[in-house]
Amino acid sequence: MEKHQAKEKTLHDGYLYLREATYIQPAINRDPVEKTIEYFGRGDSVAALIYDKEIKQFILVRQYRYPARKNGGNILEIVAGGGIESDSPEDSMRREVLEEIGYEVHDFELIAKMYVSPGRTDERLYVYYCEVDSSMKIQEGGGLISENEDIEVVYISVKDAKTALLKKDFIDAKTIIALQYYYLYKV
Repeated sequence: MEKHQAKEKTLHDGYLYLREATYIQPAINRDPVEKTIEYFGRGDSVAALIYDKEIKQFILVRQYRYPARKNGGNILEIVAGGGIESDSPEDSMRREVLEEIGYEVHDFELIAKMYVSPGRTDERLYVYYCEVDSSMKIQEGGGLISENEDIEVVYISVKDAKTALLKKDFIDAKTIIALQYYYLYKV
């Protein structure tokens, strides 16, 4: 088996897939070694920190996330969506912003393209920043009923978001990263 080639088999193929891969791990401090791992995925994802420049507030969303039930499950986070494959990341992001908060957005600034947990998933996350104003609000938002989404749109001032960030009130990694980006580069 050559470097970076793997023998893979699918263990589960649903909303998420689970695969087993056997490959030659490239050498860093020792000889290459054959390794077998399981990893999961669902395709790449997108997320965006949205800033309303007229009212000087971030537009976040709150929704129930079962895996975060240890913290109550209701997570305050930036707009996001997963499983992008046929669209470009930017087109997927435009769709998610419209569905979740009701704004029609055209331009995004890429904050980062990252693996969310490279030891366990092949999902890449594209994180963006964009600014909106009231002229871009074209529908209610709140998610798609057809996808059983129940999303609360939350406006939070730049000051209150920074206080919450410093108090470690945010528990979602993409939201923390996007807010840190804002406070490092935008203010």
